[in-house]
Amino acid sequence: MVESSIGPYRILECLGSGGMGDVFLAEDTRLHRKVALKTLAGSWSKSPDARERLLREARAAAGLNHPNIGAIYDVVEAGDVLHIVMEYVEGEPLFARLGSGGLPPDEVTSIAIQLCDAMEVAHAQGVIHRDLKPGNILLTRDGRIKVLDFGLAKTLPSGSGGTPVSPSDSTPSNPGHIQGTPAYMSPEQLRGQAVDHRTDIYSLGVLLYELLTGHRPFHGTGVMELGMAVLTQPTPSSAQGDPHIPAGLSAIVARAMAREREERFQSVVEMRDALRRLPPGVSDKTTVSALFPWVVTTTVAGQRTFRWDRISWTLGVLVLLVVGLSVSGRAPWVTPSSAFADRDWLLVADIDNTSGEPEFEGSLKEGLITSLAQSSYVNVVPAERVIQALGRMRRDKATRIDAGVGREICQREGIRALLLGTIRRSGDTLQMRVQVLEATTGRPFLSDSEQFTGHDQAFGRIDALSGRVRQKLGEPLSRIAGANRPLARVTTRSLEALQLYSKAREANARGDVATAEALLRKALEIDAEFALAHLLLGQIASTRGMAADVELHWTKAYALRDALPDRERPFVVANYERLQGRYGKAAETLKVLVEMYPDDVDARRELAVALDTAGLPQKGAEELRQVVRIDPDDTHSYGNLGLLLVTGSDFKSALGVYDEAARRGLFSPYFGWGLGLARLGLDDADAAIREFSKLDGAGTPFESLGRLYRARTEIYRGRFAAAHELLEAGMVADRKAGQDTYEVLGHLLGARLFWVEGRTPEARREVETVLRSGKDTEEFALRDAGLLLLQVGDLSRAGTVVTWLRSGEDPPPFRRSCLLLVQAESALAAGHAREAVDLNVAAASDYPSHFSNLGLARAYRALGDRERAAQALEKVLEGPGEILRYGFPGDIALVHLDLAHLRRQLGDEEAGRRHYAAFLDLWKDAKDLPLRQRAEREWGKGPQGEPFEKRKGGV
Repeated sequence: MVESSIGPYRILECLGSGGMGDVFLAEDTRLHRKVALKTLAGSWSKSPDARERLLREARAAAGLNHPNIGAIYDVVEAGDVLHIVMEYVEGEPLFARLGSGGLPPDEVTSIAIQLCDAMEVAHAQGVIHRDLKPGNILLTRDGRIKVLDFGLAKTLPSGSGGTPVSPSDSTPSNPGHIQGTPAYMSPEQLRGQAVDHRTDIYSLGVLLYELLTGHRPFHGTGVMELGMAVLTQPTPSSAQGDPHIPAGLSAIVARAMAREREERFQSVVEMRDALRRLPPGVSDKTTVSALFPWVVTTTVAGQRTFRWDRISWTLGVLVLLVVGLSVSGRAPWVTPSSAFADRDWLLVADIDNTSGEPEFEGSLKEGLITSLAQSSYVNVVPAERVIQALGRMRRDKATRIDAGVGREICQREGIRALLLGTIRRSGDTLQMRVQVLEATTGRPFLSDSEQFTGHDQAFGRIDALSGRVRQKLGEPLSRIAGANRPLARVTTRSLEALQLYSKAREANARGDVATAEALLRKALEIDAEFALAHLLLGQIASTRGMAADVELHWTKAYALRDALPDRERPFVVANYERLQGRYGKAAETLKVLVEMYPDDVDARRELAVALDTAGLPQKGAEELRQVVRIDPDDTHSYGNLGLLLVTGSDFKSALGVYDEAARRGLFSPYFGWGLGLARLGLDDADAAIREFSKLDGAGTPFESLGRLYRARTEIYRGRFAAAHELLEAGMVADRKAGQDTYEVLGHLLGARLFWVEGRTPEARREVETVLRSGKDTEEFALRDAGLLLLQVGDLSRAGTVVTWLRSGEDPPPFRRSCLLLVQAESALAAGHAREAVDLNVAAASDYPSHFSNLGLARAYRALGDRERAAQALEKVLEGPGEILRYGFPGDIALVHLDLAHLRRQLGDEEAGRRHYAAFLDLWKDAKDLPLRQRAEREWGKGPQGEPFEKRKGGV
């Protein structure tokens, strides 16, 4: 309970209570003035943290002398309770003024200017408020505002307040801990990152948005949901759906709320200047002066008055317009039904370069595409889709996209608009002009132009031009401000490097990866920090199985990720997460990107790949089905969709996907891969070989794929000599081409095959080749090597593999799963079968795979639990697609032989004979294999036949 007097302050009444304390009206008996007395309540009075916060508020605000900041007079300690004595302000909290429709724009502008005045003083003294919100701002009866509650304020180094402060200069007192009110917190604050004065500018933007609209820009049922909305959703426009909010004021709010602090106002002074430049009378909203400016004049004093002599003429025009409405049924200013709409598609044609300067050939088009593609309102047609359309039109893939070809592509593909551009020189001036046409009618949506004199100005002019194009197509200003990073920052400052990158993207879309790779390397010679070039070069290396180059370029792109557009940055982060084995995190990153850009087929394709590598091929297939709904002729997605259906063992549906692609006239060498696997899944090995053979002559990496999967098919049907021959030829070719991943896969398959044949020394040689090659960073390679070493009895070398898999703190799920599988096999080899069961279950929890079921079967069999062992093996046969694509194909035959023994030993003679028959049929050509000869001898024996687990060689 608070005493009636605290020191010289006599308590008069309680003004209000908050989460941490109470505020009382008191009288200073010495100076005979009213003051506000803030005190910690209840258990908070004993909290050292609460006391520190109250003192921090006093210290922060005490040095701030400004009419728009509540003054601090004194700090009084009575007993164990701390009190702050503050200026008493008669007024109401700002939130009390908020209604469903917001405040008039003129009033909001006045409040905003005063807030900027107040925060200018605070920032100049290095004080960041960090908790600006309507509850911490009072509005007095004469319209003045008072900023209160500096309880979360942070003091920066002296002199930092007027200029941007680097994160290193503004480290949070508790890194990673979120402080503030989530609805008004900046993205960096929500992430628990270092903040500077620009976090207050963001909060000001949110506050002004709420004052204008009557509601907050982002919503969520909890802190996490609200935080995700702030971090991932496009920033809404304060003027959206309300023509009474002036566009200029809405643009200021949008800039203040930019997700990246470098794109906000860099000081409250800059923001205040922008507010003061707004035209007077913004609260007039959409008035006669807005529609008919000629009826308004401006006096010398700056006041606007009506010209009544002009109003009579204007009324006559209005009468004619009304008559026109009765005839046409539509006012002439109404947007036609063919207007560009949110998420419509735009094709950017090749720029007509008559400037005589080759540096602009390709670079300006790439710049416009990159700048426009930052929009979530405008969907820019990707180069790959253009190339595919040219193929369906039976045109050369290198055809120049001019107005005629562009409109034809648009009409065939259902694309709404075509952007045409020119650049020409006139004396010392370069003029860049663009025109956007409605594709079906040829009617222009808009035209615009920019002029510049030097190459160094080109990127800035492209930024300005693309921003206006987006605005004229209908994109709200707030969305443009929230996703409009400078082109020179997110690409390169070199026109030549950008030109090379543009040509590389087109070459890659045509399937000419060798040319694309060469062009990208030249671009990086010019600008080694060109993040987009590193990203694309890493993607090309990934498809070619060049693991070292993948790691090099994706790691470099990740280091440069802050210099990427918002649309590309998640790709880089996801690729890096995949490099680290964090496949689930990669998928989560791309899910956010898909939510932001739902029509981005590249994002959905990458998400599908991430889901597949995370062990969720069915979910990946769902994403690819969405892609083919967006673009029914997306060749790449048909190829991947078939592969993911194969992985999920839905072989007939996979064939249906490729049949649909064929009906559409689509083709890709990758189709041979998926078709071959689907045929193999339906037990037609001859047809599978024919499909894989179609990859011969298709260049890298298709030839490597073809050889590898022909070898896998030969293993599946027991033709081991042919498999060895294909594997050896493939490893030689892959070594020459630097395709590390394919070479490693060849050695591992060869090792397993030698083990099945009972050739242990050769198996160990192949494993050692992998481990000693320096290509041992892939977790799957370490897993396979470790399992095989344990099965051949080399426990010491397997221990080395376990050590490698254990390296690093907090291993990602896939790596942890690989480690657990090898540890389980090690426990089994040491006679600890129960521990092996637990480790295999844990491995499956981290990353479900057929390896866990195979390991469980071995462990249960060692425990004498034949029924559970059989159940684990039957689960393997329920989903053979994963083995056919990723595993050792011979495991399918070996599982049948295992089940033949187990079922006969369990007394199910019919099931046992059925599995014997399946094994003998699959490997009917392996007549010299000791394992098969033994199985033939066992065929006629009863349940007491030789236990399969004693065979030499095997799983």
